Amino acid sequence: MTTVVLIAREVLPENEVEAVQLMRELRIKAMHQPGYLRGETLSSLRKPGKNMVMSKWRTVEDWEGWRQSPRRQELVSKLGALLAAPAAEEVYLEAPTTASAGP
Repeated sequence: MTTVVLIAREVLPENEVEAVQLMRELRIKAMHQPGYLRGETLSSLRKPGKNMVMSKWRTVEDWEGWRQSPRRQELVSKLGALLAAPAAEEVYLEAPTTASAGP
């Protein structure tokens, strides 16, 4: 089942340029991982420095393979030092769609 991962990060203002570069590098590396489908990085309109990363994976196992990879861990560690608070990660399964609405 398709897996959607949401990661919220709040970057300290003085670290914004470096943090954006690391988030970009994470996404580029993720694109080459088995099961990666697509992703987006969003910046909050009302809270400068707050970012939301959304990625879609074929399976939870594909996501876990990338999440636990040494290369990702290294980049996430560097990025973590630039944040105002620890990143918040949520993993979701895409809800199945139904063909009929029933009675």
